Amino acid sequence: MKTFKQYASLLLFIFSFFCFAQENSKTKVYLDENLNQIEESEFLKKTSTSIYSSERHPNTTLDIQILKQNYDFGSYDKDEFEEIKKELQNEINAINFDDNVILIYQENLKINSDNGDDDNSLSDKKLYDSKQKKCKRFAKRKNASAYHLYSDKSNYTFQPENYTEFQISSDLKSKLFANNSHGVIILRPNGEYFFYTEINQLFLNRILNKDWSDYIEDFNKTKTALNKTPKFITDMNEFAENYKIMRLKNEIRLEPFAVDSKHQYDSMHVKPNTISVEVEIPSCYSYAQY
Repeated sequence: MKTFKQYASLLLFIFSFFCFAQENSKTKVYLDENLNQIEESEFLKKTSTSIYSSERHPNTTLDIQILKQNYDFGSYDKDEFEEIKKELQNEINAINFDDNVILIYQENLKINSDNGDDDNSLSDKKLYDSKQKKCKRFAKRKNASAYHLYSDKSNYTFQPENYTEFQISSDLKSKLFANNSHGVIILRPNGEYFFYTEINQLFLNRILNKDWSDYIEDFNKTKTALNKTPKFITDMNEFAENYKIMRLKNEIRLEPFAVDSKHQYDSMHVKPNTISVEVEIPSCYSYAQY
């Protein structure tokens, strides 16, 4: 005779098998970054690169997988750029397009509990807000201006003191950020742009006013061929590794100090010299992740 545990295990197995079968019977649909349907092979080829990632959105009958673009380098043509500038001026008041314009986007500004933000979330919001003071100084040195954008902020009551949040239309959101729920786009006065969802901020600070033409040309070739890592990502990884090594060398540069009454140096007793290699960039080129 079967015990209750055996019956329970059998029922759990049957239920799991049913769910698995039902899940696998769903029609799989693959959409590109513009929400156009593509073949599975093309979808998998794109997601195998660092340029793209994917999100899964299953429903009762379909298993929908959508491409998300992590990076994009390019140039707007004159008419397209003028249209974008006009829309930005209408929706975000005055913008100086003679400088680099940094647009920091988060789709939904939200509270972190039903009764308002909890203490940790509120603390994170205040910390991000306070860091924007320093960010304004960094931006000014780089001839740049940053703007924080969103699409919806239902029940969101936090009021930042050091930056302003601007709501943008779905049309402008689509033009700048496609189907991404967050990201940053940098617009240059000549119409060049760089979009990303995550970045090494020190590296970005280094290249903000450098010539991007090589990066743009290489990125467009790589995006078409999907056969190698874009040059700017290789350079960014190399920069990050070199920075880490420099930082480590400075932090473990050791100085002996006296350990006895005769002030003799003991090689086993040392203290670190924590000289900073470079001033850190305090989340100036990223959206608020809280």
